Amino acid sequence: MKTIDIDPEVYEKLKELADPFVESSPNEVLRRILGLSAPGGGVKGGLTGPPEETAFRETAWAELRRSEARAHPGFLTFLIDKHKAAGGGFSTADIVPFMDRFNLVTPSGFYRNPWMERPYGGRKRGKMSCEGSVEQYRQCRHYGCWGGRDSKDGCDELGCRYHPRNPCPESCVGRNKCDLRKGVIWKRQSPLAPYTFGKDYVEIVRSEFLKGRTIPLGLLAGAFYGGEEESERALIQFVKEFHIDERERVLFQPS
Repeated sequence: MKTIDIDPEVYEKLKELADPFVESSPNEVLRRILGLSAPGGGVKGGLTGPPEETAFRETAWAELRRSEARAHPGFLTFLIDKHKAAGGGFSTADIVPFMDRFNLVTPSGFYRNPWMERPYGGRKRGKMSCEGSVEQYRQCRHYGCWGGRDSKDGCDELGCRYHPRNPCPESCVGRNKCDLRKGVIWKRQSPLAPYTFGKDYVEIVRSEFLKGRTIPLGLLAGAFYGGEEESERALIQFVKEFHIDERERVLFQPS
C-alpha cells in the first residue's frame, strides 16, 4: 500500500465527489473516478467491465434512485423472483449471482439494493446481509402466507397456527409467524411447500412496494443493461429476461 499526500483543498473536493453512504475514504472515490474495481478484482470484488460501462451503470442506478418512483427495498426480491421465473422459488444461492451479473455492487465492492439508502454491510462486503434481507422479504412474515391464502383478511377467526397471537407446535415456536399488516404476494400451503404467487400479487406489489406508483421502464432497463441506455434493445431484453407478462406491465411506466 502506497501513501500519498493530499492537501486540504483536494481532500474537500474528494468529499464533494463521494457517493454518500457508500464511499468512506478518498481512495474509494479515486478508484471510482479512475474506473478501477475494488482491490483484488473479480466479479465479486466490485464493479467490472470497461470504465465507461461501469460509469454508465452508476449513473443509471443513481438516476433511478432519484426518480419519483422510489420503491420499497422488497421490490428487488420481486425482480429476482421474476428473473428466475419461479414464482418465489429462487434459492438463496441465486441472490448474489444476480447481484453480480447486474452490477448491483458499489465501486468499493459492497452489494447494494438500489432502493436502499446504504449498501449492505457486514461480513464478505455485505454478502450475508444481502442474502438475509432478500430472503426475509420473501418469507411469510412479510408479504406472504404459509396457510396458502391469497388474503390475510379475517385471519383472526381462522385459528391459523402462524397467526402472531396463536400458539403453534414446539417446532415453530419463535419463528414462522406472519405479519398481518402486509398483503399476500408469495404464499405456500405449508413451510415445506413450494412458493407460488398470490392471486392478487400484482396489485399488492404495486400498493406495498411501489406505493401506487410505477417504475420508469426505460430507466430500469438501462440500469440493468449497461451500454444500452434507454434503447429499444434494452427494453426488449428486460421484458424477455424478467418474464414480464401483460398483468405485470401495470407496474412499469412506458418510456
